[in-house]
Amino acid sequence: MTCTSAAKLLFHDLAAYFTVQFEPPLGGGAEAGTRSGTMTGECVEITGVDTPIVVPFDGRPAVAAFVNGMRRLWPSALVGLDDGEGSPTTDFDHPSGFPARGELTFARDDAMDEHWAEHGYAAMSDGAGPVALFYTIHRDLVVDVDVTGQGGLSDGPLSGWTDVELALPEATTLTLVTHAPPAEDVFCAAILALLRETLGYRRAVGGKG
Repeated sequence: MTCTSAAKLLFHDLAAYFTVQFEPPLGGGAEAGTRSGTMTGECVEITGVDTPIVVPFDGRPAVAAFVNGMRRLWPSALVGLDDGEGSPTTDFDHPSGFPARGELTFARDDAMDEHWAEHGYAAMSDGAGPVALFYTIHRDLVVDVDVTGQGGLSDGPLSGWTDVELALPEATTLTLVTHAPPAEDVFCAAILALLRETLGYRRAVGGKG
């Protein structure tokens, strides 16, 4: 078994039981997430809820599949891509065209785009809201996994584990940004489920599965 195969098996074990967490790099970065905000007096209220995910492979094919899934959900979607160095021209149907680091934004139509600009990550009257996905491809990434909270510590292949350090020769960090926590909102849960499906795993929102 190769190191990459072993990492994938360990990742899927972890995904079934725990929430993988990582700290964004200091000074920002794609996975840190650019935020929309609304003005309140002299303050800017930062909006949006992050769901961070780490996978042990180049996630660009999954990112491309996620884009296609969002376009099926919203046939008139406004999709933006920024690599931090300008706005590259990308054929969304071909994973090889995606940069190694990117910020994807999704608005259902012009009305949602205008709503986003005015209200930040806030749901519209039908419960849907704007979505963003930040991703970065890494080599030799080390990730600390927090398993001190909820998780299936009493059973399964990782029974008794208290914390985990993952050393991944190749990995992708992703942050999905929605208007509410997926565990508390049907629309946001559906978007997270779509992302997880494109990444090749499934899990009940807020728990294992």
